[in-house]
Amino acid sequence: MGFTSKRGRPKGQGAAKGREEKDLGTAELQAKRAKGLTREPIDICKDKEIISPEQYSSALHFRWLYTLRFGAPGVSAINLDAYYGREIGTNDEAWQAEREKEYAMAVEKLRQAGALKIVMNITVFNHMPRFLKQVALFSESQARQNTLELTKFRDGLDVLAKLF
Repeated sequence: MGFTSKRGRPKGQGAAKGREEKDLGTAELQAKRAKGLTREPIDICKDKEIISPEQYSSALHFRWLYTLRFGAPGVSAINLDAYYGREIGTNDEAWQAEREKEYAMAVEKLRQAGALKIVMNITVFNHMPRFLKQVALFSESQARQNTLELTKFRDGLDVLAKLF
């Protein structure tokens, strides 16, 4: 099981055949997409070139490690009856232990840098940081705080990029 930064349906398949791309979601989802509300904060940071491609891939790798260790954050459901008494899948315990060790090392390095909370919130839990919010005018103290948060976030991603 390898790591990839590509997610979702491949882009441009309809356009490649000469057809126009059509949003097949519900009206509510189409409206959210038009306003840009369905994109994740880490993707927005990459699109606005706030972070480098190396920082972006290391953030996704960190999220992947978190998912391997704790499962996907958020609400999910499984049918427990379907798996009762059966092996869910083959699990290479040595490989899993290596990934968990890699995750623990990343957490420790981020903690030492003082960036664990902000990196975890943005990359894993998809919290929208204040420095990405569309506010017309920040006060001087808010602008200073945004700069500090952004610097801490970038420093944390630099630590991850060096580690991975």
